[in-house]
Amino acid sequence: MALVEYADLSNAVVTGTVVWQLGLLVLLLLSAIAADRRP
Repeated sequence: MALVEYADLSNAVVTGTVVWQLGLLVLLLLSAIAADRRP
């Protein structure tokens, strides 16, 4: 049981890290696009 719980926890950490990095990448892209559109 402990191994299954640990696997679930590590999966959640990996998923959270990937989602956080994707969100950060989207923010960087949006800020770059906004900077390019400035007069």
